[in-house]
Amino acid sequence: MKTIFLFLLIASTLCAEARTIEKIADVERGAADGMRVDEKGRLFCTSGLGIEVIRTPKPASNCCFGGPDGKTLFITARTAVYRATSR
Repeated sequence: MKTIFLFLLIASTLCAEARTIEKIADVERGAADGMRVDEKGRLFCTSGLGIEVIRTPKPASNCCFGGPDGKTLFITARTAVYRATSR
């Protein structure tokens, strides 16, 4: 299992505490890599299976939001690019 931590900051250089916010299963297809947060504060994290609620045919490597309204999530893989619209 891989763990995503949330770090609470007291000041710009001082960490108050760390807590686990998600665990991602180890998979042969790759590990968590790219992360983005949308305008609603939802965290998207790539993994060998895709993104938590978005399964991709190839292992996901990174993601970013774009498009005219900034609500399209673009997901890259080694040989492909996928897109999904955020609500």
